[in-house]
Amino acid sequence: MCPPYSVRPAGCIEPPLKSIIIVYSDGRDSDGDALPGLVRAVWNLTPAFDAVPLSEFPSTLMQADEEGHTTISVRLVIAADDSVSDCRVVKLSDWSKSKGERVDLPDNQGLGAIACQLIRQHGKFLHGVDRGGKPVGGPTAIGMRFDRHRYEAPMPPPPLPPGSWIGGGYGHWQDWPPSYLTSIKVRFAEPRWSDYLADRNKLLKAVSVGIALSFDNTGAVTGCAVKAPSGDQRLDEASCAALRTVRNEDGSHWPLRDFPVLVQWRGHKAELVPARPAVLPTFTKPLLLAASDLPHAELPKYTQSRLRLAIDSAGVAQNCEVVASTGDDAFDARGCNIALERLRFTGGKDIFGRPAIGGMYVRVDWKDLVITGPSAR
Repeated sequence: MCPPYSVRPAGCIEPPLKSIIIVYSDGRDSDGDALPGLVRAVWNLTPAFDAVPLSEFPSTLMQADEEGHTTISVRLVIAADDSVSDCRVVKLSDWSKSKGERVDLPDNQGLGAIACQLIRQHGKFLHGVDRGGKPVGGPTAIGMRFDRHRYEAPMPPPPLPPGSWIGGGYGHWQDWPPSYLTSIKVRFAEPRWSDYLADRNKLLKAVSVGIALSFDNTGAVTGCAVKAPSGDQRLDEASCAALRTVRNEDGSHWPLRDFPVLVQWRGHKAELVPARPAVLPTFTKPLLLAASDLPHAELPKYTQSRLRLAIDSAGVAQNCEVVASTGDDAFDARGCNIALERLRFTGGKDIFGRPAIGGMYVRVDWKDLVITGPSAR
């Protein structure tokens, strides 16, 4: 038998192809934006494996003789009774190991209709909930992948998300800088800042400019963007003009995009200072609940829920989403309403020291009647 991920000796025998159908959430909804006013979005509860029998998938896909996968992406509307009220195919694609690239497919085999039929038969979904505890329908999106492989690819468990964060959301595409940038080091000689400042009339006494620098694999600067302006365009432009002359000398020879640096100006003189670590929102103290906070006397099946809160720069929670449910719509809604009305936080700051929006996970314990912060995970 050939070894899976190493040099294969001559004459080894490849194992036969195995087929499996994987169903997964792909993080998109039918309109591109989550419905406003929900404390719990529509959830896909379909098991990732074994939900759809292989015997019900098109035989043409099962007859492929090489490793690869065919993916069908669909957008759904789930009704308040958890049924699928609408299903639309948005993309068909195929990837083969021999070609090493993904190609879009025309739906000339009716795969889209088959996928929607299988989802209606075997999919399992949970309706959304508004702030009043009312069940509501809403959009969601899933992918169905027919996978053909010879070797199992072991996957490590995903890391737990952080208890709190700065930006639009943990992993949000608009967040900057990405978390990996904060652990990377660069090394370059400081330029002569004043050489790039022609107009020195009435300069501000002490201001800083937050910069995002990009380097190519030789260490040369390929981009300079002002992320945190100083309030004086002359200083902003002089900062980038000077930084475009430096070269990253750390020796890694890897390109680097949008690395954060901070230029501190005092009159016409400047120095480069490390960008500060972001200051995360903090939870002031646990919130004790009362028996009167229970929406009804009977406790839910699961007595704890986990909430994801969006927090503004002043430390006020602006939005709440249930990410781990009690199984009871009324308790989920009450937990979010209490969190939005009563919880208090200290606001966060970005790496340039500016007040910034952020977020945090909190846990509601209906048995012990307390809401605790991320340290209680």
